[in-house]
Parts: sequence; structure tokens; C-alpha cells
Amino acid sequence: MIMAAALSTAAQADSSASKGQPVLRSLETSSSLRMHKRVEDHDMAAFLIADKMQTEPDGRVVLTGDAEVRRIDSVVKGDRIEYEQDDNQVRVRGNGLLQREGHIVRGPALDYHLDSESGQVEYPEFWLSDTGGSGSADEARILSREHMQLSNVDYSGCPCPDPAWNIRSPDTDLKFDENEGIARHGVLYFKGMPLLYSPWLSFPLRKERKSGFLMPTLGMSSKSGVDFSAPYYFNLAPNYDLTLTPRYLSKRGPQLGAQFRYLGRGYRSVVEGTYLPNDKRRRMKRWLFHWQHRHSLGHGLSASIDVNRVSDGDYFRDFSNFGLNESTTDRLRSQAALNWSRSKYLKVRLRAVKYQTLQDRTSRRYRRPSFDKLPELSVKASRYDWGGFDVVSENTITRFRMPHFVYGTHDYTSRYGRSELQPYQSFDG
Repeated sequence: MIMAAALSTAAQADSSASKGQPVLRSLETSSSLRMHKRVEDHDMAAFLIADKMQTEPDGRVVLTGDAEVRRIDSVVKGDRIEYEQDDNQVRVRGNGLLQREGHIVRGPALDYHLDSESGQVEYPEFWLSDTGGSGSADEARILSREHMQLSNVDYSGCPCPDPAWNIRSPDTDLKFDENEGIARHGVLYFKGMPLLYSPWLSFPLRKERKSGFLMPTLGMSSKSGVDFSAPYYFNLAPNYDLTLTPRYLSKRGPQLGAQFRYLGRGYRSVVEGTYLPNDKRRRMKRWLFHWQHRHSLGHGLSASIDVNRVSDGDYFRDFSNFGLNESTTDRLRSQAALNWSRSKYLKVRLRAVKYQTLQDRTSRRYRRPSFDKLPELSVKASRYDWGGFDVVSENTITRFRMPHFVYGTHDYTSRYGRSELQPYQSFDG
């Protein structure tokens, strides 16, 4: 219903109207507008377009040459269309095209029922409007507006001619309302190379995130044995999510990893870590913790926290997933900072920095811990085009502090019999 408001300067309005000021009258229903009830599928008008139309004795209308059957909810095109008026069934032969809700399905032949929105397409090529997903198949069975089944499908989330990844499956269901595609006995390809086979693969059809298992990993190493992980993603809310990663290492035992991300007005953060309750090789708990937070406090003021810790100095050498760069990490930095800047000419930062030095128990060389910065104050001032010169002044004041030593983190003494190799960790004791 559409409402209309009128302005009036009639004499019966209040006293302000007598001074020539317009007065807003109450909202009124326009008599020329009417509400229409919902039109049922079988009552929708169908518009027929073709170079030639012919009505058969049984009531069928045969359209040839750029033939089209159009309704408000769908469009069917082809070289030849047989349209049954009684039950709104169309039969297309030659360059068939079906368009509904922005989705497009092409094929040399298709049969489609306009009212039930169901049908069948031979050798279809399809494009999905919601995501840009596209693909081809040997056959498509359109069961309803929300559900389509595909045989021998090649599907990709990119409509480009050479997508980076694609899924091939002999039997696939696309469920649009549930934002889910299910490929049975599917194979995931990347740049034409097969990466993963699964008897059951689930993937989202739209761009929004979807809860479910991510790609599992399987590997083997001399230190950990068989290494298998199967991450599961939880789409908890638009501004935060969680990923849990159960991991099994045959020589060490079960491990659980987690990553929690969240966003808010003026801040963002990620918390992640791993925990192995009992390492069978080292007979100790092994863990990793990382927390990063950024917060805008307004008026040029911001704060940040970056915490990194592991249970022992050998953690990355024993559990690294990313190769040499991570496994050779020798220290972890944690810091908290407060930053202020109201212009590009002046910036001030106050921060505290602590290091965890990671000793290598396979080495005879002791690694000296790094000095902590408790605190550090930095001021940067700049002036540009000042008499033809750019002037920058950077000033830093730091209080350095050697961290306390912690004994007994490794078995140096028992291995080498040399007391000077007793390792230290840069933890506060």
C-alpha cells in the first residue's frame, strides 16, 4: 500500500495556515492505487516470440526460429519450442536456454515445466548468478527452484575460461537455498592436477562462508611419523568464526589446534594455538599460543597486542608444517604498544617488548637471550618543504632488561656432561 501526503492552506487548518504557511495534513490512502493478491503459477501470463508460430490440433503451440517463451519468473529460448498451454510444459530442441533468478542453463535439448520449475537438460553448461559458479555436465535434472542434480559434472566457482581449481564428480547435487553443493566420489583439481579424492565433498555455492570440513592434510616425517589433520570450520557469526584442527602424529600422539577470529567496530583480533597433552617421544606437554589484537581508540590513538609463546625451544623443529623458515626460528617476540598520531608530521609510540629465546638441544652452542625492552618510547617528527628542505627527527628512549633465566628446559647436561651447556630460556622466572 502506498500512502500520500498533501499540503494545504485551507481556511479550516490551524492559525498558521492563515499566514500563508503550508500545513502537512495526515497521510491518506491514494484511491488510484490497489493492492494485488499474489498471482498463482498457473495464472501467470506467458508471452511467445518466434519467427514462426503454429498451433497443433492438440493445443500445442510450435515455435521455430529464435523462439522464446517468457514469464515473469523464467525465460526459455531455443531454435524450436513446443509449448503445451494446458500444463505450461515446454520442449526445446536446438540451442536451448533456461534463465531463472539469474541462473542460466544452456543445452542442445531441454524439457521444462514452468509451474513446477522442474525439468531435464542434456549436456548442459550452467552459470550461477549468486556466486559466478559455472560448469558443464552430461545431464542436469532440475527438481525444483532450490535443487538441481548433475551427472558427470565439472564445476568451478569461477566463470573464467581457465579456472584455477575445479571439482569433477559423477554425481553432484546443487542446493541453492542451503548454499551447498555435494559432490559424490569427487576429485578436486588445481591447475589441471588432481589434489584430493573424497567419496563426499561439500562446498558453498555463494560467497558467504559456510561451516564444514576444510581440506585435510596427510604427511610423514622422521620426527613425528604419520601426520594427519582434519580442520573443521565453524561459521559462528558474520564478525567471528572458529576453526578446530584435530591432528594425529603417530610418534607423538593426538594434538588439537584452534583459531578464533573476531571483528568489531574499530578492532580486529585473532587467537590461535595448539596443545598436545603428552608427547610420547619427549614425555611432556607441548603447546603454542599466538594472540594478535589491533584496536582504534579514536582521536588518533590506537593500541596493539602481539603475543607469541611456545612450550619449549624445540617446538618448531618438531612440529613445523611450513618447512625450513619456521623450523629455524630462534626467538619469538611479544609486544604491547600504544600509538598516537593526529597528523602525518608527528607520531608517538610507547611499547613493551619481550623475547622468548629458543635453544637448540641438538647444538653444543648456547644461544644468548635477547634483551627485553621495558619500555621503549619513540617520537617521530617531520616537516616537509621547509625552506626547500625535508626535515625528519626520529628519537627513541629504551630501557633494556636481561630476562631471568630458567633452568632445566633441556637435557644438555645429561647428554654432553658439560655444565656450561645448561640451557636458559628468556622467561621471567
